[in-house]
Amino acid sequence: MAYVGVSESAVFDPNDAAEDCLITYLSVMQETGRKPEFINSLPNLSRPQRIKVIREYFEAHGCPDAILCLHDEIAIITYHTLLDCGYRIPQDVTLAGCEGLFMMECFEPPLSTINQHLEEACELTWQFLQNRIVTPTLPLQQRTFEAKLMVRKSLQP
Repeated sequence: MAYVGVSESAVFDPNDAAEDCLITYLSVMQETGRKPEFINSLPNLSRPQRIKVIREYFEAHGCPDAILCLHDEIAIITYHTLLDCGYRIPQDVTLAGCEGLFMMECFEPPLSTINQHLEEACELTWQFLQNRIVTPTLPLQQRTFEAKLMVRKSLQP
């Protein structure tokens, strides 16, 4: 199972992991005794350049049996790259993003995603900020959202 994410450095260092999705991926890989496989979709590259980088990775290392992407946008780029390379989803490789964008249902096959409740989190963040402005001495406000895997055909080989 590979992880497609973003890293500013040319070589991925697992100790620099900051995103929950990546931390969870690394933890599961360690628990299952599997070697992490990181495909870097550099944030400063254009979409065609990102597709080229991912394609070159597949050409050099082969296609993993499963791919988890940092964001749904990266999953969409990976989806197009996989199809361009002749891979079938989910028969050859399963694919999931991480964000919960509704448009992930619009692909064939529909793409799985981890819903992180971003809209709800943004609304609550705004509410917390307004509370802090009105009452600056207010104690720390926090809320935890439980992510939910939205299983669609891209994870059902």
